[in-house]
Amino acid sequence: MSLTNERRNRIIIWLEELPRHFYRGLGQVEFEAFTTVERLDGAQAERGPFAPFLEGHSWGAKWEYAWFRGRALLPAAAEGERIVLMADFGAEALVFVDGKAAGAVDKHHREITLASRGSAGAEYAILAEAYAGHGPREESVGPVPPGRIPVPEPGPTQAKVGRSTFGVWDDLAFGLWIDATALFQLREALPEGSLRRSEIDAALVDFTRIVDFELPDAGRRASFAAGRERMRPALECKNGSTAPVMHVFGNSHLDLAWLWPFAESERKSARTMANQLALLDEYPGYRYFLCQVPLMLALKNGYPELWERVRGYVRAGRIIVDGGMWLEPDTNLPSGESLIRQFLYGIRFLREEFGAETRVLWLPDSFGFSAALPQIMAGCGVPYFATVKLVNSSYSGGEPFPHVHFRWTGMDGSSVAAAMFRKSNSDIDPKTLIRRWEHERNQKDGIRSYLFPFGHGDGGGGPTRTHLEFVARLSDLEGVPRIRMSGPEEYFRAAEGEGPSGAEWVGELYFSEHRGAYTTQAAMKRGNRRAEFALRRAELWGALAAAMTAWEYPYAEMERLWKLVLFNQFHDIVSGVSIERVHAEAAASFGEAIAGCEKVAASALGGLAAGAGAGAAAGAGAGAGAGAGAGAGAGAGFALANSLPWNRRALIPLPPAVAESILPGNGRTLVSQRSGDVVWVEADLPACGWAALPSAAAAAAAAPAPAPAASAAAPAASAPAAEKGAVARATGTEPGPWILENDFLQARIDASGRISLLLDKESGRVLSAAPCNEFRLYKDVTVCYDAWDISQDFENLRLPMEGKARVRISSDGPLFASVTVERELGSGSTLRQEIVLPRSCRRIDFRTTVDWAENHKLLKVAFPTTILADGALHEIQFGHIRRPNHRSTRFDTERFEVCNHRWTALAESRRGVAVLNDGKYGVGARGGEISLTLLKAPLVPDMRADRGRHEFAYSFYFWNGPLESSGLVREGYEANEAPTLHAGLPGIRSFFYVDDPAVIAETVKLAEDRSGDLIVRLYESLGSAARCRLRTGLAISRAHSTDLLERDALSLAVIETKHGECGIDLDFRPFEIKTIRLEPRR
Repeated sequence: MSLTNERRNRIIIWLEELPRHFYRGLGQVEFEAFTTVERLDGAQAERGPFAPFLEGHSWGAKWEYAWFRGRALLPAAAEGERIVLMADFGAEALVFVDGKAAGAVDKHHREITLASRGSAGAEYAILAEAYAGHGPREESVGPVPPGRIPVPEPGPTQAKVGRSTFGVWDDLAFGLWIDATALFQLREALPEGSLRRSEIDAALVDFTRIVDFELPDAGRRASFAAGRERMRPALECKNGSTAPVMHVFGNSHLDLAWLWPFAESERKSARTMANQLALLDEYPGYRYFLCQVPLMLALKNGYPELWERVRGYVRAGRIIVDGGMWLEPDTNLPSGESLIRQFLYGIRFLREEFGAETRVLWLPDSFGFSAALPQIMAGCGVPYFATVKLVNSSYSGGEPFPHVHFRWTGMDGSSVAAAMFRKSNSDIDPKTLIRRWEHERNQKDGIRSYLFPFGHGDGGGGPTRTHLEFVARLSDLEGVPRIRMSGPEEYFRAAEGEGPSGAEWVGELYFSEHRGAYTTQAAMKRGNRRAEFALRRAELWGALAAAMTAWEYPYAEMERLWKLVLFNQFHDIVSGVSIERVHAEAAASFGEAIAGCEKVAASALGGLAAGAGAGAAAGAGAGAGAGAGAGAGAGAGFALANSLPWNRRALIPLPPAVAESILPGNGRTLVSQRSGDVVWVEADLPACGWAALPSAAAAAAAAPAPAPAASAAAPAASAPAAEKGAVARATGTEPGPWILENDFLQARIDASGRISLLLDKESGRVLSAAPCNEFRLYKDVTVCYDAWDISQDFENLRLPMEGKARVRISSDGPLFASVTVERELGSGSTLRQEIVLPRSCRRIDFRTTVDWAENHKLLKVAFPTTILADGALHEIQFGHIRRPNHRSTRFDTERFEVCNHRWTALAESRRGVAVLNDGKYGVGARGGEISLTLLKAPLVPDMRADRGRHEFAYSFYFWNGPLESSGLVREGYEANEAPTLHAGLPGIRSFFYVDDPAVIAETVKLAEDRSGDLIVRLYESLGSAARCRLRTGLAISRAHSTDLLERDALSLAVIETKHGECGIDLDFRPFEIKTIRLEPRR
């Protein structure tokens, strides 16, 4: 049949009219309520105090909740009918009916079923918790003129009670609308002139002729039934043998904290599951995918009745629990060990709670994916990866990601099966299914199936009855991709059965948007970096103390501290794109984690001191590369502990009381320098161990001649005679230049605080191609996603930075020379920087304080160098990757801002330079220039983001020779991990050492099974095969290689040396991670 415009418009009008017949009210529900900011359960809420909240009542200050209470008494007209509640609290709400969570009210879920078959006289007690909100929730803002408030505070009330009723839900009218809508959407997508389209048109035209809305109720409903019967043959037509398969399942992506705090996410989780459990009860074939352990714990701890129903459906296979990790983290910013712990705790919870095995890493919304992930996944036994992110956003016009189903190979050669699907929050109907397969699928060849979660998300909610009614009609409807109610793992297994697609991606999955997330909310980045190193220290010293002494390891506390940090690594938290309250809470929990780790580490070192003191007479133990027993018995006043797994020379600031007890009499053994009120010393420290600082009295007793007199309050700078030539010097006066110089490097500093010349004295080559340490300020108004993005056009929006700096010499050797620079940045921001050049060092440090008061500005610091390279090296988890430093292709151009961890480098075959950082992740490289991104100033969703005081450090480092002899990886660690001062540790002890500098012992911890075995996690850092020996001063009885979860042990030989060490020989492929289990002799 030819469908004229008139007939087509008639169908549309009929479809628009039908929803008006879904619901017929039977009575009004009047509520009483009270407001609170406290977290209450239903029993607590029932105690009130309640007062009438009638239709039109305004309520809800910022962060406020309200508990509503009412009753519904069914009249005779309800007999045998489906009865629903249509409540309007003016806000999202979880609704309890007769004490059971029955569903939720939100913008996609309106009706809550009270009875599938009503009984006259039945009465229902209704209790609901509703959230008023906290003001506007903004993601994008554009230009903000002076005086305009981007995120205004809400008024005294935010919600208004609407009319709430109960009544009859007409499933006949609802089903008719689903039938007709499905066929109409299908005919719109079919080729004009096709037989299938013609037959559907005929059915739809007849539907409008049969269905008569103007008949009385009985006749009208009879016409509805007849209309459905007329369309039934068109809905029964099946696909042929070549129809693609959509693996569908319900899902609700719920951000743990983003435009709302976690306290609200916990409630959103309950609202979502109440809705989904109601659907699972009603639709026997429905399956729902549940992930993210913190949301599961919110149900388990806060809503036990809901949780038991969830567990029942998990046992029945109707709720699928998976996801791979503890939550959905960012994968660019966290350390490799953090990513492993995300898997460890996530996998453990699902196994212990449900007996479920994790198979799929589900990260729909994270902002790009590290090249280290495939190896970590494989090492944790997770073979499948799924996301939407690289294909779901295209507002910036980036190069489309080419694949749907492919093999993803990481930087070490490990590979996993990966899927890119279009949306995690999706409708499911003929129009969406056809569009997804025909128009939104970049990979056209080699695939026959597609991953298709459906439901409402971001703020939770999940699928609706409308979704599931469409699913019931679309399982194999001719002209629409075939539907299979499935799950993520089943999709991957089916795709494997279809044979390889031939598609492959090697390296990181870079997201060509949200580049500002590497920088926004600097406190998140700094807190994350400091917390990760604090956890590393606490585990190292705690493991050693537990293995060597009677000190009791605090397993539960360490797990709690890890989970604080892992939670903050949720992709919208650590990336800095959440509201102010979320970041304030995260900053507090980072601080709690750091303080807790410091307490554990101090206690563990105290235990080691007690144990070492008891055994001091027996000697200091094996040196593992640090000189066994050196310094034993020289006194146990103070010691410097080095958690890094190599011997290092470090500058240490000493508290005045410690300096008084150490320096007098130690002039021949300790070099010191006063800078302001701080006394610095230089010390040689053993790997993963400590070195005692002899007391002044012990040094004087051991000295062959009296030491030169020195004031205890201001100890004299001194240097051993053999070191007299190794000094750093500072020279210069106004108007400059000022010169910092040591044996390796000369840096000339101009009147603006820039380094006008960097000279490599060893080779005689100039390293600077233009002034270095140049601060650059840019206008930063993004088109979309204010906190997330950096404009592709930012380089054309550079702002002048006027005003002369104030430069002065602040230190002049012998340990280090420094110049202090003070200047203004932008409109009202100030900078104070100490430029420090240590002696005998190829690194110059920039210790920086910025009082940041900008809006919509971006601050970078640039180092243009003379290095010629066609790519830059960027450290990521467990190694580094090479990214373009040019703009030869569209994809090259998109990577103008990327994520690094501790360093970014430019290298020729026999020399190189790097910029190191202690918590700055965003960086750009173009030609011979490295530009580190320091601060950003977005206005939404947090209009005060980053305003205030920031303290951070970065460094410039250079080397001569190949990368493998550069020392770069170790320099990056040392820039982030200072030795710590402790009392009572005697002598010199070293516990772990690796004899190949390319291999890094990243983690030393106790085994998760609480056996007392030690776990050492190592990786090859330079991208080349390596053989090494892991040496330890501990007595080891057995050693095994395991996977990252400490399973599947493979026995390794333990070699005992004549020095009393134990060693394990290891063979690494490039960037390989190894986990070694050591069983101490007991």
